[in-house]
Amino acid sequence: MRKIFWGISTLFLLSLTSCLDESVYEKETVYKEDILNYFDALMVSTKGEFNDEISEFKNSINFRKVETYDLRTTEKIISAEITSLNSFQDAERVKAIFFLNNGKIVRSNIVTFDHEMHFDKHDDIIVSILNMDASTQIYTGRMTVYNAFQKLLMYNIYESGKLVENAMARIDAGANPTSGKTNGCTNWYLITTTYYSDGSTTTTTEYLYTSCSGGNCEEQASRGSKINCGGGPWTGGAGSPAGINPSFPSLPANGDVYEFTNANGEYTKYQFDSQKGIWVVIERILPPITIILEPENYPFLMIQWPVHGQIVFGTDNFIYTYDGGSGNWEGVYCIQNQLTNPCLFSVAAHVLDPNVTSTYNGLIQQVFNSSDKVNWILIEGSINGAAQTPPDLTNDGIFTVITTLDPADLTNKSREYIASTIYHEAFHALMHKYTGAFTYTPTEHHYQMITNFIVDISEALQEAYPNLSTIEAKALIAKQIYEFHGPVRSQILLRIGLTEDQINAALIKFSGNGPGTTGC
Repeated sequence: MRKIFWGISTLFLLSLTSCLDESVYEKETVYKEDILNYFDALMVSTKGEFNDEISEFKNSINFRKVETYDLRTTEKIISAEITSLNSFQDAERVKAIFFLNNGKIVRSNIVTFDHEMHFDKHDDIIVSILNMDASTQIYTGRMTVYNAFQKLLMYNIYESGKLVENAMARIDAGANPTSGKTNGCTNWYLITTTYYSDGSTTTTTEYLYTSCSGGNCEEQASRGSKINCGGGPWTGGAGSPAGINPSFPSLPANGDVYEFTNANGEYTKYQFDSQKGIWVVIERILPPITIILEPENYPFLMIQWPVHGQIVFGTDNFIYTYDGGSGNWEGVYCIQNQLTNPCLFSVAAHVLDPNVTSTYNGLIQQVFNSSDKVNWILIEGSINGAAQTPPDLTNDGIFTVITTLDPADLTNKSREYIASTIYHEAFHALMHKYTGAFTYTPTEHHYQMITNFIVDISEALQEAYPNLSTIEAKALIAKQIYEFHGPVRSQILLRIGLTEDQINAALIKFSGNGPGTTGC
């Protein structure tokens, strides 16, 4: 009888246990100590200014409901359930997000969700937004992001995964990070953009709050000083910054890729070029805080009201696309001007500017400035001649062609002469891209140039330097072909419609910095 009683009792206790909250029996996350240390460092960093908010945030975390996810950068996020925060009692779900950089927590956010239909894949939405991957989003509702001090940073409203409205806290004047100040304080506004089905948008501005100096982290961000706490979407780090500088592999192979993310979340992807022994930047992801802290590096991205999908051609020869969901700018390089000589650099930047509307420059931009899989790099080196563009380097489906300019040969010449050399080498780069149609020989390239492209290239040179006559522009483009192919000079002259005296006159005039030329 006693055995039967104990058996029934055991079954009863087991059934009772199964009804209890399973989280009680789940193990606490291995990151608990790291998270607590992060909050301690955050309090020190803010000099006690937000201790109440930080303490409430820390005490609300359920350390038994924690997951980790890899991001497309080198960082991971720790996602934790929040049990209760007074300010967010009405939200359907509240999450805490911690960013891991080199094993150290450097930033944090509070993320809330509001939706009418049942939904339980909140982490998937957070990861997809941070990865700027709209294809995985099926969410209908509102996602709002706050910093560790419970201040609103941004919100997104989605309909079946499509972004229909997003808002972000910004300093008063996006074009000038030091403006919007009154008596040492900074005004913050919520910039809200609504996206309509016909492709149009509207933008409104609403005052949020004013932050002042004296330890306030938002004020630190607006001043552009070193920030160890909240100042922009997906930021809010504290403590010693992780990953201050990249640490490249000591023995890289050609085409090797290295990725680096700093403590503010700025991501950079490099690729090694063994021919030149350099690491080439091929991709950047810039969170909003980077634009605030480094306005001198990215003045072309200081846009007050960017809209989702907006494209900006940077003066650094990257193409940047704005992602409204995350607030990030993603940049891929296509034409990379790595020239260090001031004259060569400025000429290349001028003639390869996407705003130069010539047919030839349009072709260059279409081929090399539309995909991160097709790239053209301009560098300096000591070579036999003014410039050279050997065949491409192709690794993992990424096509890269490198043009070398020799400063010793070019720097005493006019800008027009240097520009014609760059446009000439650009043609070789274009031909290398289309290897199925053309061979690698300079002769074949030059034949195509003088037969089919001499007018387009010379017109592009004239647009960049209007002081050139049509004859002078053609002569400068043809000069290297003419010099390279001595035995067939008469045929070259016939095809381009110039005389030998006209070519020689242009060479004499623009090989220096005399009257009628543009010097460096």
